[in-house]
Amino acid sequence: SLSLSLLCDMAGRVACALAALVSLAVGTPVGFNNSSDSRDLFSGSTILHYGYLDQPYCAISPKTQAWVCVITGAASHEGGSAEHVLSVTSMDEGKTWSAPVSLEPNTTLDNSYGNIVATPSGRMYSVYTMNVNNVTRRPDGQPIARRDSFGEFVMKYSDDDGQTWSDNHYKVPFRTTPLDENNTFHGKVKMFWTVDQVKVYDQGSSVVFAFTKIGTLGFAPPEEVFFLASSNLITEPDAAKVTWQLYPDGDHGIAPPGGNPNYCEEGHVMPLVAGGFFMVARTTQGYLACSHAATLQGPWEPTGFAKLWNVSTAPHQLVPAQQFKNPRGPITLRRFDTVGNGRYLILSYFNSDPGYTSRDPYFLSSGIAVNGSILFSQPEIALFDRSDHTDRPGYPDMWESGGQVYITETQKVDARLHVADPTMISLLFSQDTLSQVAPGAALTLDHSSQGKRVPCPGLPAFDTAPALRLGISLDLLITRLPSTIPTNITIVSVSAQAQDRSVQTTAGITVVLSPQGTVALTFGDGSVSSYGSTTGWCNQRIALAQSASTAVHLGVVIDGSARVVSLLVDGVVCDGGTTNIRGWWWFDAMASPAPTNAVLVTAGPETKVAIARTALYTHRLYHSEIIGTARALLADT
Repeated sequence: SLSLSLLCDMAGRVACALAALVSLAVGTPVGFNNSSDSRDLFSGSTILHYGYLDQPYCAISPKTQAWVCVITGAASHEGGSAEHVLSVTSMDEGKTWSAPVSLEPNTTLDNSYGNIVATPSGRMYSVYTMNVNNVTRRPDGQPIARRDSFGEFVMKYSDDDGQTWSDNHYKVPFRTTPLDENNTFHGKVKMFWTVDQVKVYDQGSSVVFAFTKIGTLGFAPPEEVFFLASSNLITEPDAAKVTWQLYPDGDHGIAPPGGNPNYCEEGHVMPLVAGGFFMVARTTQGYLACSHAATLQGPWEPTGFAKLWNVSTAPHQLVPAQQFKNPRGPITLRRFDTVGNGRYLILSYFNSDPGYTSRDPYFLSSGIAVNGSILFSQPEIALFDRSDHTDRPGYPDMWESGGQVYITETQKVDARLHVADPTMISLLFSQDTLSQVAPGAALTLDHSSQGKRVPCPGLPAFDTAPALRLGISLDLLITRLPSTIPTNITIVSVSAQAQDRSVQTTAGITVVLSPQGTVALTFGDGSVSSYGSTTGWCNQRIALAQSASTAVHLGVVIDGSARVVSLLVDGVVCDGGTTNIRGWWWFDAMASPAPTNAVLVTAGPETKVAIARTALYTHRLYHSEIIGTARALLADT
């Protein structure tokens, strides 16, 4: 561990008692691990290890190219005593990190949830919540256990890449609104917090970030999202003269979908390239809330739910489709001017659990501005913990440097840095136009092979170390479904026991069409199996193809590295609809469908199912590749 004397020297005024705690908890910085799958949570480099860590938000100095990150930490747990904002610096693009520096010398006053922005001069500003009046009791005299979400916003700056911070902090004032006046403290104490990153807009002259005002102590409704903007922070050399404005105008911020007392919190605001602003926030309704406006002042559109775009339409005809699922978990929305040509990326969990759980894996979607709002792509798995789905990676930041996209996150103890899979990023940014059949199929069949037993190539086992392309994928173009389905129809099976297609086994892979119009996937090694089926919009699309006698494309992605299964219909990732929290599912590593001397059999002509293409891949396809394949094949039907 770091020596106490060195840590005290670097932390300056930080109490040595606190430094002792940190010195025991901070490990030696390490470089990127050698996992062959960069999506693996443990393949990242460790920024910091501590009792509790949150929101590792970073900025790059335009002068020195230093990476400076601010992180909220505590020796014990989230909301614990002496919670405080720390900063760390890397001069080698995240390979090593400096010892942590506390922004505030007085750690008896809780300070937390900071953001950071770099100015052209190299000055770094951080804005964070601070319990400046040391409020420790409720109005009724009862003690408050957690004191990290009320007080004032304050600001400090660093002119030496985060090695030291200004002696004084500067208050970031904002006006009182009815939500403050009617809160637990009747307006005498403001309750709020922010998880947003600072965004630069107006040709680099202004900054803005979102935050949540709280009506009830304990992060409970009523809640509204507001925005703090400064038009001179970037250029004003005297921090005392930096000014801030609260938006939107009027008495109210962005309310939850359906109004209070629903939840609408942890907002992120995004200035759009073509003008205007978009806001997205988490809820407990299973979907991301969103709104947009021409100006920060408003008026803002009534709060609705964020949407994915309809993948079947041409790029210039992008229209809203599925509502964007997310639990009460942290997201991050960023714009990428170089690698994304001004487009957006959002990290989310792609499930509708209304609570704090279900935070693994992290999915990444791209975004395109449409009619003053942002529509999002189908997601790809960006980060995962294959062995512990309660690990809860969260509160990430993203940025681009040297043509790469970097992601930070923390599961409350370790703050890590990841290099995003560049192929995934490229595919996400082209997903709206991608229209080509994915290459590399190990076996491809047309309609002439229906009902015939075809030798199958060897399939990979999943009880191995993570690997980026480890997995099995299927894509099927079905040009006709029967008008009625009296019994289960096996669309495709891979098995060493497939002599009789009417007998289903769990050794291998089976894709079955049910009388209810769902498509079910079962796979396994004969003793351990995994099962799931299409849901929601996917079932509606299958029903439409059945009733209208139109083609439908089915995609299966068995991700052996993340150990997650996804089903896609016409390029849409099944999300569980309104009945299931998620449409994807985890599977046991022992469910490796690798029968020896396997054969692949598709539904015979007697089933009245016409299959124009069956393609088996002995590696994982990206969802975007399935989408491009579906678009290309459906265009020719």
